[in-house]
Amino acid sequence: MGIKIEADEIEAPQKQGWGIVHLKQGQRGPADEHSHPYDEYVVMLSGRCVLRNAGINVEYGAGEIGFFPRNQPHRSVEALEDTTYIWTRGDSPDD
Repeated sequence: MGIKIEADEIEAPQKQGWGIVHLKQGQRGPADEHSHPYDEYVVMLSGRCVLRNAGINVEYGAGEIGFFPRNQPHRSVEALEDTTYIWTRGDSPDD
């Protein structure tokens, strides 16, 4: 039997290939614009948030997935309401 918990009860570990981000309405993401040597995906669990991808702001809502190709600048711009999302690395087999 599984245990049900709320997403905001999970703290993101410090080092791993995924993490959970909780933003309050109006809050910016935890990092300035940055890029990675791997693809990254963001899965929106709740709320609405504006994410910048290659200089373009896009609004994402619960259930939507954002894709950030390797070496492409991106960031969380602003939470339009309380928001929770998971980010994960998408390493290629040769990484």
